[in-house]
Amino acid sequence: MESQKREHEAQAMEPGEVERFLADAKQNGPFEYYVLFLIALRAGLRQGEILGLRWGDFQFGESASDSNRYILVQRRFYRGQFSTPKGNRSRRVDMSRELRQELLSLRDTRMLEAFQLAKISIADDLVFPGEDANPISPRTIGERYFLPTLERAGLRRVRFHDLRHTFGSLLIEAGAPLPYVRDQMGHSSIQITADKYVHLISGRNVGFIDRLDTLATAQQNATQAQPKVDDEEGSADQNQPQVVEGKEWCERGESNPHGLPRQILSLVRLPVPPLSHKSSIRRDAACRVSHSNTGRRGKPPFADQPGHRH
Repeated sequence: MESQKREHEAQAMEPGEVERFLADAKQNGPFEYYVLFLIALRAGLRQGEILGLRWGDFQFGESASDSNRYILVQRRFYRGQFSTPKGNRSRRVDMSRELRQELLSLRDTRMLEAFQLAKISIADDLVFPGEDANPISPRTIGERYFLPTLERAGLRRVRFHDLRHTFGSLLIEAGAPLPYVRDQMGHSSIQITADKYVHLISGRNVGFIDRLDTLATAQQNATQAQPKVDDEEGSADQNQPQVVEGKEWCERGESNPHGLPRQILSLVRLPVPPLSHKSSIRRDAACRVSHSNTGRRGKPPFADQPGHRH
């Protein structure tokens, strides 16, 4: 039982294996099967979902740079009949630039064939038609095209469903968040996505730990790069004037704790300090004397005093 279970465990292909597989499929097989394999590897659709695709399910966008390009997965072909996708809900799957280009090439060929038969539209036509208005047989895909491609490319034997698992693995390794991977693959919950690909996420998170080493090394280098102060330089710095903060300023007098150079520098750098209480008294007294000596308007000072000559 254990060995049988291991045979059905999902296997992901390496990026190099994917390229070799696609290169052989494009060079040696029918073009439509190359596109079929590309959909599985670049969009992660299940085999039944691929077989259920119609040309009206694609949104190609205005150009390759237009991000509004996707596949609307709304049906599957399973056990000889069409039904809703697994989970009974449709989903929108983003389309890569490469997949868009190859699908457009296949569509143009199908449109030319349709026009020759006086058909106006192919929107309702199957992308991968077989016999009797049904899609291609899954057995035909596996025995005549999928497995022979693996053998020609010199690759290990995997299942067709492993192409879908390869898509999810490569998407995770590219840095895609789990909710996005869940939506693209059509999982019913994020827990299913995490259970399948958590081992890939754990390996990728080691990079965050490695960054701590980088931060520690950078801090150590910055500390070592600070210049050392010699005794002579230190003594010279002590003789340099220093700026006195505003809260440390005090007036001249014997109680001033700062030396003369610091006093001068503080007077230059800081706003003029308020006058002391005694100075304020002397200033107010002088103002009162000045006003009293002015007298009434038009009369000189001391005009009303006896003995003053007009």
